[in-house]
Amino acid sequence: MPYPDLRAEAAIKRLRHLVGAIRVESPIEAKFYPWLVAWVERQGCYVRSQYRLDRFRYDFAIFAPGGDLIALVECDGKASHKKRRARKRDTEKNNKARAIHCPLFRFTGSQIWNDPEGCAVSMGDRTKWSWRA
Repeated sequence: MPYPDLRAEAAIKRLRHLVGAIRVESPIEAKFYPWLVAWVERQGCYVRSQYRLDRFRYDFAIFAPGGDLIALVECDGKASHKKRRARKRDTEKNNKARAIHCPLFRFTGSQIWNDPEGCAVSMGDRTKWSWRA
């Protein structure tokens, strides 16, 4: 099993059944996904999970109605982001997003578990959503 917690695995299976075949790699991504989609769709945009950009893969990407990439999202679980090599890779991902002038939002596992809706809504507070102009 890809997740050590059987309850988390069961929750992900139920979520996939409810929302279709989404591709998430962690319980925090599974918890955040429906809140992110709900908020993003209210903005008239759409979400793709496990988005590849050059040699990196981001947890979620947000696209404008016309298909332009407008934001990237990373869900940082403690287990996968505490190692030195992982932190270096995160820095490289941050730099790539900055190089293409795309906002990158990072949320910790604690932030997502405690308030997934607040995490999604906070992106709107910090983004100009310039595609609307």
